[in-house]
Amino acid sequence: MSVLYHPGKANLVADALYHLSIGSVAHIEDDKKDLVRDTDREAERTIETLEDMLRTYVVDFKGGVGLLFVGLKWDDAARSNPPPPNLTPMVDPTTLVAKANVEMDFPKIIDQAIEKALSLFIYRVVKCEGFIEIDNVMLDNLTTRLEVKEKEEGSSGALDTMKDELATLQTEMV
Repeated sequence: MSVLYHPGKANLVADALYHLSIGSVAHIEDDKKDLVRDTDREAERTIETLEDMLRTYVVDFKGGVGLLFVGLKWDDAARSNPPPPNLTPMVDPTTLVAKANVEMDFPKIIDQAIEKALSLFIYRVVKCEGFIEIDNVMLDNLTTRLEVKEKEEGSSGALDTMKDELATLQTEMV
């Protein structure tokens, strides 16, 4: 008995196997589109969260260190023991007085922490926004430039400069 090779049949078998393999992975394109759509939604949520954090640090931080202490104490009290339903939670004034009697270097530390946090948030927002052309502001070395400005101007001037740069970024993003 002999087996004869027929080139046409071999091509048919190969073609059938090719179509079978294409059909088995055809659903991947649809899944890929869904994944991209979900990823875009997550990026939008992340950007919104970062923008809210920026607003909290820049816009809402106008009351000074005392307001920061009240906020921190309020958060700690709310987490540790919830108030009875008929009472309003209050901040303990003795704790605020004790915290208010810290050295004068503490506001500088707060300024530095806010500046570093803001530079990190700005970098992340710009990175999540995609390709944004920024001519004058390089976000990679923003923290370094702030530290140099702190040494030149002092800590109070660096925060004002940071707010100016944020305003510039917001106008460029729009």
